[in-house]
Amino acid sequence: MEDDSAAVLKKIMDEGIFDDLRKTVIAHLKKNEALQRFTEDRVLNSKTLQGESARTMDKSALFGKLRKELENSVLDQALQATWEILADKEIGMPELIETKVHETLCELHEERAAARMVPKYEG
Repeated sequence: MEDDSAAVLKKIMDEGIFDDLRKTVIAHLKKNEALQRFTEDRVLNSKTLQGESARTMDKSALFGKLRKELENSVLDQALQATWEILADKEIGMPELIETKVHETLCELHEERAAARMVPKYEG
């Protein structure tokens, strides 16, 4: 029999609940002005853009170099902001996640109980 946590996660993903939660988090990240300011500040003060070679690089090379320079710091900030969203009781994410996991676990147990109650035909 499948581990409950793995079964719940699979069911949450299969039913699109995970995608809905992710969309909610992304919507809040897009509205996060502190994250936007941080990213903008990092880009504007980038060594890549301030270097002399920036004027002569093609767009693809410039974006690649900029990504290499800024990716880790911006992703770290985005990760921190994501955890803040997930823990924010005003947004309601902790309760929403807990409710969805609990509902899914109950559904899973009900499905298993119903499967055990169905008599098998041996004829």
